[in-house]
Amino acid sequence: MLRCSKAAVFVFLTSLSGSFCSECHYDKTTNWLDCRRKKLRSVPTELFSADLRGIDLSFNGILFVENRTFVKVPKLQTLDLSYNLLDVLQPAAFFGLENLISLNLSNSELEINPELLIGLFEPLVSLEVICIQQYLDLDVWQGIDTAFNKLKKLTTLFFDFPHEFTFGVGFEELTKLTKISTFEGEIIQASLPSKCEWSTIKNETFVIFQGIAIKELTLAQCEIKIIESRAFYPLSSLEVLDLSFNVQLGLRNSLLSLQGAPFNMTTINMENVNGDIAHVGYKLEAVDFMHLSKICVDSLDLSRNFIFYDERSDNPVRLRLDCLVYLNMSEHRLSVWPSQLMQYLRNSPRLTYLDFSRSGYRSSRTEDLINSTPWQSSRNNSAFIILPPSLAWFSFSGCEDWFVAKGYSAVILAPNLRYFGAAYINLKLCSTNFGSETPNLSHLDISGARCKMITSFFFQNFRKLTTLSLSSCPNMYSVVNIKAKPAMFNYLEALEEIDLSRNMITDLDSELFVTNQKLTFVNLSRNKLQRLPLTLYHLSTLKKLDLSFNAFTHFRLDEMKQLDMWIAQAEYGQPFQVLMGDNPLQCSCETVIFVQWLLQRTKHFDNVDKYKCLLSNGTWVTLHSLKLQLMDFQVKCVSHTYLIISVVGILVLIFVVLLFVVVNRYRLNLRYWLYTKLTPPENMFVDHEYIYDAFVAYTSDEYEWVIRQLRPKLELVDDPVQLCVHDRDFIPGKPIHENIVEKMKESRKILLIISPAFLDSTYGPLEIEYAGMKCLEEGRDDIILCVLMEDISVRQMPRALRNLWHKITFLKWSADPEAQIIFWRNLKAALSRTEQ
Repeated sequence: MLRCSKAAVFVFLTSLSGSFCSECHYDKTTNWLDCRRKKLRSVPTELFSADLRGIDLSFNGILFVENRTFVKVPKLQTLDLSYNLLDVLQPAAFFGLENLISLNLSNSELEINPELLIGLFEPLVSLEVICIQQYLDLDVWQGIDTAFNKLKKLTTLFFDFPHEFTFGVGFEELTKLTKISTFEGEIIQASLPSKCEWSTIKNETFVIFQGIAIKELTLAQCEIKIIESRAFYPLSSLEVLDLSFNVQLGLRNSLLSLQGAPFNMTTINMENVNGDIAHVGYKLEAVDFMHLSKICVDSLDLSRNFIFYDERSDNPVRLRLDCLVYLNMSEHRLSVWPSQLMQYLRNSPRLTYLDFSRSGYRSSRTEDLINSTPWQSSRNNSAFIILPPSLAWFSFSGCEDWFVAKGYSAVILAPNLRYFGAAYINLKLCSTNFGSETPNLSHLDISGARCKMITSFFFQNFRKLTTLSLSSCPNMYSVVNIKAKPAMFNYLEALEEIDLSRNMITDLDSELFVTNQKLTFVNLSRNKLQRLPLTLYHLSTLKKLDLSFNAFTHFRLDEMKQLDMWIAQAEYGQPFQVLMGDNPLQCSCETVIFVQWLLQRTKHFDNVDKYKCLLSNGTWVTLHSLKLQLMDFQVKCVSHTYLIISVVGILVLIFVVLLFVVVNRYRLNLRYWLYTKLTPPENMFVDHEYIYDAFVAYTSDEYEWVIRQLRPKLELVDDPVQLCVHDRDFIPGKPIHENIVEKMKESRKILLIISPAFLDSTYGPLEIEYAGMKCLEEGRDDIILCVLMEDISVRQMPRALRNLWHKITFLKWSADPEAQIIFWRNLKAALSRTEQ
């Protein structure tokens, strides 16, 4: 009834939006059809093609799968039906999937039984990975092994086993099985918390796998309370054992279960198996490690078990040091520095990772505090921390109570160390010889260091350092604000990431990062910055900047410009990102430019829609709500002053544009006007004697006509007319426009030889303009005569000539001899010397 109710609700909801929330995505490269979270109610067989290799139908509302649903996809290798409302899988639902390798049926509503699985599994002859993670009663599992014996090629099995489950004889057929897990997170995509109810693992639980090479057994996040002493004995090939987060199991039971485990393993994970006694702590005894000490294991995780370790115990912990590579002992209750354990671990030839972080535990016993420092040198008052020579990663961050003696500086002896975490401890780390024995260090975390002064010499031994954390250092604000020579990080030329958060910084020295040209991430969160520090402007490779929890109200124009430069530089690589959350941003008329800029670059900020800003009326709003009203916000911010400035600016712009147009349009007139300003004050064309009867304006195309026709007819006769012809009468070396004005001044009339070539020439329009000005200044309308060499319409004439049209005498040249007689008579008469 419950299942039907869920299905009915889902069908109702999805019916409101149709069968698809959006289209499925098909990847042509991998032949993969992705239909996750599309509100499907049935399998979309219409999207299937014969080349499909993978189909993901997870997180939908599919209710059933009919027989032969997948016959169109014979090459299918991966099928994910997890997180649906499956009520029915018909027995032949997977018919045709002979090539299927991975199948996920987790978190559905199926009533699984052996009869159903036998029919489903029979076609899956190539299946290697199967995931069925859901609540199942133990009765359902009885006889289920008869179905699994069909999967001869199965290598990986993800199941949520019921209470006190034991593998039946049918699993004996799975000779290729290598991995059994209650928690999936690698191959199949769904990785939500397990529903494993397995509480008891007996000696006979895995007996059926004796002779099968099971290499990985993950029993994480179950309800296991009991593991019998030889439960893992049949798993002779076991390499990985994960019992993590079985909080009811306890560390002692977990360690005792290793009695039957193989002597050679790669990984043992017992993280957080002491959940029920974490509040009181668990006293670590050597006897508990009796079985573990015999196992050659590469990676050992005992973290979050809150072990109480007594350094003065007569039975110290022993492990197989010749194999150990990774050891996680974080989050325990070690009241003092584990000197004996550290001295013991120094003998490990392969140990590269060692984590003691957050294991410090304040003790009220005076003798613990007295003996809490490592070996010290009476000569130079230093605490020497000697690490295994192979160690590359080491942390005891958060163990602030291990080093309570004052005045001791640290010397870390680890030539191959790459990462060192010493955050929030009382050990003095400010000496100049700190790091002298760690030349290859690339990551350093000394957050919380209580150094009164840190100079550049402190970092002189860290030439390979790429990541540095100086968060929450009480005196850091006074160090980075003071200008010091050389710059504090002068030696860290390889530095890529730095954390200066939680230091009450108000500004940074302008040359603090001048030599750190490889910095990509700067964390300045939780300080008191109001402006972008100038030293950041030196960084051309910056990709991420954390300014959250500061005092920024807005960015200035130069700061926005700098941020835009970083955005542009990172455009074709990793996107540039700024974290600005929890700053007291102001959204007022004074910051409107910043608000617009920010809303246009939301993809470069973290959750910018959730940013809050203060309006001028004192109310706080999110930028998301402001974005919806941005136009109204901008309108309200337009004051009369801004309006006047805008109007004046627009008018000036219009004036400049008009001035440019006028100057360009009347450039010839302007040239004439300038020339007149350079002449004597008297009028150019008035009160003078004429030398020529007519100034002839023509182009080279009419040269032959002027020389062979015009001059002989007017100059070589009994009553000659004196013409000014530029090829003969212009003064050599003088600018042409000056020659034109001077000769027009000396001529009684102006004769324009009009042809298309004349109108298109450079100086033809200029001569027309000057002729009009002469006519205007002398106050005479008969000054200009025009000879039309061809038929030219008035519309083709330049504007200056059209404006003089009613003042001009026009004569038309013709090839007809009789018409030419009349033409010459009229032209001579118009040019004759009459009293003006």
